[in-house]
Amino acid sequence: MPTTLLLHIVEQPTGGWMVSLGGPARRRVTGFLPPEQVARIRAAAGRVDSPDAWPHIVVPGEDAGWRCLEEEVGRALGTVVHAAAPISLALARAEGEAAGSREQLILGVDPGDDRIAALPWELLASGPEGHALEATAGGLVVRLGPGPGGAVADAPLQPLVWTVGGIPGEDAAAAGEGSLRSVLRHLDDRLRSAGFPAPGDAATATVDPHRAPVLFVVGHGDLAADLLALVGERPPDDEARPDGADDVAVGPGTLTQALGALLERCVAVVLLVCDGGHRPARPGDGLVERVLERGARVCVAPAGRLPLPVARAFVDGFIDALAGGRPLGIAIQEGRRRVAARHDGVPAARWWRLQTTASDLVALGWRARPGVPPGWHPGDAAFRLIQDAVDRAGEAGHDWLGIEHIALALRPRDVTGRRLRALHAQRRELKSILGSWVVESPR
Repeated sequence: MPTTLLLHIVEQPTGGWMVSLGGPARRRVTGFLPPEQVARIRAAAGRVDSPDAWPHIVVPGEDAGWRCLEEEVGRALGTVVHAAAPISLALARAEGEAAGSREQLILGVDPGDDRIAALPWELLASGPEGHALEATAGGLVVRLGPGPGGAVADAPLQPLVWTVGGIPGEDAAAAGEGSLRSVLRHLDDRLRSAGFPAPGDAATATVDPHRAPVLFVVGHGDLAADLLALVGERPPDDEARPDGADDVAVGPGTLTQALGALLERCVAVVLLVCDGGHRPARPGDGLVERVLERGARVCVAPAGRLPLPVARAFVDGFIDALAGGRPLGIAIQEGRRRVAARHDGVPAARWWRLQTTASDLVALGWRARPGVPPGWHPGDAAFRLIQDAVDRAGEAGHDWLGIEHIALALRPRDVTGRRLRALHAQRRELKSILGSWVVESPR
């Protein structure tokens, strides 16, 4: 299980921040950040929110200027976790525990208002060097959002996709790399190659009660008068719109209303939509908030524009990590690492602009269990054995799973073969293969 901390920030009438840090079975510690320090944080964050202020890249890959600016912002945000000595000590202890257990450190930020939530918390640095917590401690910074929350049981993945105007037909295969259809094709290819089912159309699919839905929303996002509109595929510039028709566009409320029953079951929603993470002036109008309020546990969304190559890079890391049995929090982190590895010289392509909001931090520990044949419902012990065997195969560099990996996954202390019997008793074919191995031993 990941190590989880919750950072709660409330702005005071004087302009300062009251800060507290705690977590499950952890004593909450508090501190105060004076108004002048808050002003410095806002000034630094304003620089990364203004593309005109960013240094320009002349040579591809030479992004030192970007990194220096991000580290400056990280140090400014880091003063929050150093507002008092007990807060610094609590965070350092949690970092050590996560490193010692080789588990992820999740820092949930519970902002007192939208102005605080809009700050680039992903860049928060716990040390003076300015390196983001995500880079140094393997941490994941997540905003806490509205919604019913609740734990989600590990289950096989049911990928779903929703696009404005529906999923394109066979002509998607001929789409260029600069189109939304190329993202849909890439998503389909990555899911299939990872051993997951092809994504179903969220508008018509039936949710399998034995699977956990993860929804990918693909579309263009247009901002007008502080409101986000989701727009379907646009024709190329040299092609006229049929009959002069305008783009089909819907608002966040239309999407969540149409998918309300589905969102109640969703473990995560990935918004591959420009400005999908936009926070309108009026609370509750944002797409991320609406998605979480309808029941989705976790939502990943870009803070601004989303270049299509960045969307594809995130999908690669996210799906590969889920296919490897990693928790949802690690999958999000791996997706952002793939984006960071691109070293793109535009502000919209920076990894930290793909932001995560959760109604319940526990959901970030969810794993996509391996798919099973219809009618086969093995218990937790059998699933753990299979996952251990998959890990053994991966460590050996094998792209297949065999009986020898299952044997290696059996722990030495399990001399009675309880876990193996739990597996082979579920299915006759396995029983016939493994039956000679299962021998009762003295207890």
